[in-house]
Amino acid sequence: MSTINILVLFLISVLASFFTNAIFRSIAKRNKILIDLPDKNRKFHKRPTPLTGGISILAGSILAIFFAVSLNVIDLEYTAYNTPILICSFLIVAIFLFDDGYGISPRLRLITQITTCGLLIILSKIYLLDMGNLLFYGNINLGEFGPAITIFCAVGIMNAFNMVDGINGLCSGLSAMVFVFLGIFYNGFIGTQLIFALGAIFGFLIFNLGIIGKKRWIFLGDSGSNLLGFLVAFALIAGSQDPSFGLKPVTALWLVAIPLLDCLGLIIKRLNRGVGPFDADRDHLHHRFMDAGYSAKKTLLIIISIASLVSLFGVIIEKFVPEYISLILFGVFAGLFYYLSHLLKEGAFGIKVDKNVSIS
Repeated sequence: MSTINILVLFLISVLASFFTNAIFRSIAKRNKILIDLPDKNRKFHKRPTPLTGGISILAGSILAIFFAVSLNVIDLEYTAYNTPILICSFLIVAIFLFDDGYGISPRLRLITQITTCGLLIILSKIYLLDMGNLLFYGNINLGEFGPAITIFCAVGIMNAFNMVDGINGLCSGLSAMVFVFLGIFYNGFIGTQLIFALGAIFGFLIFNLGIIGKKRWIFLGDSGSNLLGFLVAFALIAGSQDPSFGLKPVTALWLVAIPLLDCLGLIIKRLNRGVGPFDADRDHLHHRFMDAGYSAKKTLLIIISIASLVSLFGVIIEKFVPEYISLILFGVFAGLFYYLSHLLKEGAFGIKVDKNVSIS
């Protein structure tokens, strides 16, 4: 697969996603369904906004694959893993679209995540088996515990990306960043569905970031954030277990460090306060930046930049240090992350608050 072909696939995906986002947005607005209403409590956007990003990204990916095959840019063998992934992705989008429209309990949400991850393992045989040399004395083989640990990790990443979806472009931007790193450094665009997902995300961002006007905003919704978390999780799992990609399992932690650490910290704090781990609050990293006076756009740029630098650091040290050293360094970074996040909350990095700041 040449670079030109990869770029063609990307452009096809962007255009297909732009089309599907426009269609589903129009359907939602016209029928007044799947609309997120501002409440001035946690939702500070100024106008009712469709929650159709998830179904549009999925439909855009499928449409792009159809066009790519029809135009003979690729053959069906190139999308060999897409069938089980698309089946499970469809289930995620369908159930969480219902959640976006009517709401489902946290227990049912968790059951849905566990079930779809388990189904993908059954259909694709993609799961964690070799965790690498994390404990000094050789590679850790998970054996029969592999599928269960895979589900635990995948569900954790899904919730991390779902919880980080608080400002426009953050969840989708972090997902796109992971796919870009996998594509550039680990041949992730060769023989996988990642280029279709990446292009579909960019097609969505055209609306989500207001590039063609804020009146045409679209949000991911829980269906979109769970879908992207699911795709990120299994892209990392597949890449870390297939020698042809060369991704070490510990490096996957660096690629999702920011949403993962933010999620873990919040869950621990909530449990200590005696509330549910998935109860909503305003203690996310992006909330802390915005409470310190940063605009939504500056917050987005700062977090994406930090996540990119952290990911690049993880990729670089993978080439020079053993995996257990990388894990130790990740632990050091986690401590630094929580310390600096605490200082941010205390106002150490605050700026003069702009009264015009609004959460998108």
